[in-house]
Amino acid sequence: MKKILLSVIICAMAFVCNAQELLTNNNQSSKAMAAHKFQLDQFAIYPGCEGKKTVAAQQECFGQAVSKHVNRNFNTDIAKELKIEDIIKMYAVFKISEEGEIIDIKTRAPHPALDEEIKRVLSLIPEIEPATSSGEPIAVSFTLPIVFSI
Repeated sequence: MKKILLSVIICAMAFVCNAQELLTNNNQSSKAMAAHKFQLDQFAIYPGCEGKKTVAAQQECFGQAVSKHVNRNFNTDIAKELKIEDIIKMYAVFKISEEGEIIDIKTRAPHPALDEEIKRVLSLIPEIEPATSSGEPIAVSFTLPIVFSI
């Protein structure tokens, strides 16, 4: 059993990137990167979240699913091997393409081995139904803060 607690912090169950507002179709606001402001018809749908009807519910389900994925797949033993004995804060920025693929993964972690582990775990995310605006698939970027402690 792992003795390291891994928690993925998802800011208000929203993913944040480049601090641009993205207005949803029910006038709630979430933050996501976009070249321009878009009105979302649908948030990116993680497998298992297909039944969610509102953008807010889709967003919450997506956040919970990514959190579970990272918790199940992140190898926390790497930090032990590196003898890191503190709270570790890392970030990943990635895009979900118009085809639903995870692309352009960029990371920031206190050690290159942790950067590589984040990339490995995110690359394992199954294909996602992309977000849509005006009925058309759009690529969106997300920032994922990851914090764990020994």
